[in-house]
Amino acid sequence: MTLPTLATLRLRSAALPALCSAALAALAAWQPAQAASMNVGAQICYVDVGQTCYQDSRTSPMEVGVQVNDGPNYASVVQDWGVFHADAMVSFSGRVTPGHGEGVRATAGGTTVDTWTLGGHTGMGYLKLIWTVTGATQTSGSGPGYSSTAFLDLDVTTYAKMPENTSANGYATTGPLYGGRTVEMQGTIPFWFGLPIRVTTSDYVYVSTGTDDSYIGTSFSGLAQASFGHTAVLTGIVAYDPQGQVLDNLSISAESGTNYPLS
Repeated sequence: MTLPTLATLRLRSAALPALCSAALAALAAWQPAQAASMNVGAQICYVDVGQTCYQDSRTSPMEVGVQVNDGPNYASVVQDWGVFHADAMVSFSGRVTPGHGEGVRATAGGTTVDTWTLGGHTGMGYLKLIWTVTGATQTSGSGPGYSSTAFLDLDVTTYAKMPENTSANGYATTGPLYGGRTVEMQGTIPFWFGLPIRVTTSDYVYVSTGTDDSYIGTSFSGLAQASFGHTAVLTGIVAYDPQGQVLDNLSISAESGTNYPLS
């Protein structure tokens, strides 16, 4: 997978939807011959005059994970069907050059690609996905021009076959999560009963700490940690009709063979 990276260490919440959309755009194309698959990646990057990164990645048709460590900094991830574990921490302490950005960031993420076919009704419907997340974030730092950021993000893009050789795209996201909770993804996921829908789930934690070029001090100490190793789990799938009525007696046949949770 392509892990999200930033030109600077300062990350604003308003930039997150664009970041997620860009990371997922290449995965939205329909690939009927592609088997269900998952991949993971972890990365630690140090930013000074240039950028030095340490990273690892894996691809598999079943549960897969990687871990990258460098001193106190680490990023680790395990991806499964509807289950995501990830932890990352970075710390930065020492002298810095005023007017020159320095710091460290880490990302750990995974992607699954599966095909679902829903049964139990006819016609068009919409999906609502519910995740239960356990974990927390921690950040510290001080001084003008510093930034310490930590969050978890879950995104789903879909491509659904429709009658008469038409199709429909869908997108839903939790947005950045800073602690554990049960969350309903926001977005629209259309599908047609009896026809396949390609579901791409992208999950990642992001942490960074450091200074940008507006920092005026001579030393900096900061920490960012995202602890979500106790999992983010897809705990509910709800279908409803175009009038907004919830549909019961559903079934899902998944290319991966996963028994996804129906609410």
